[in-house]
Amino acid sequence: MARVKGTAGTLRMTRCRSRSASLLSQTGDAVARHFREALSEVAIEPRHFALLRAIGTESSSQQFLAEKLHIPASSMVALLDQLEARGLVGRQHDPSDRRVRIVEMTATGRELLVQAMERAIGIEQLVSGDLGSDEREQLIRLLQRVAGKLGLWSGIHPGLGRGQDGACED
Repeated sequence: MARVKGTAGTLRMTRCRSRSASLLSQTGDAVARHFREALSEVAIEPRHFALLRAIGTESSSQQFLAEKLHIPASSMVALLDQLEARGLVGRQHDPSDRRVRIVEMTATGRELLVQAMERAIGIEQLVSGDLGSDEREQLIRLLQRVAGKLGLWSGIHPGLGRGQDGACED
């Protein structure tokens, strides 16, 4: 953050940086709130949505999913336990290596993911529906630069492993 040294230029720079950080924080909070509310209509949380998207249509090992989403193994087990209890995913031992657990989405999970995706698309429209395609792409590029500068993993919400929001793969 720029320090105020009494010059008008430094003060303007400080205000500008403060506005961008504040606006990003406000926007992020509002988008996260709308996203949580939209997903609550299908009774899942953003972290469950992120995991269901990562599982997708192909089965994957539990370890692969944890590494892909940068989730600690213990958190991954808890998330999968929640999804399995609802009949959205199933886990079984890999026949070639009994230590490996394979995760597959059930038909119920696939149906729920389609409904959740519809809601996610609605939030995307809310956020960027008034932008032209070039403006939307520019916004994404700028946000990716900011995220990179902050050390964030592309497409993965930093709170995913802590039980907060979700991830996106684009």
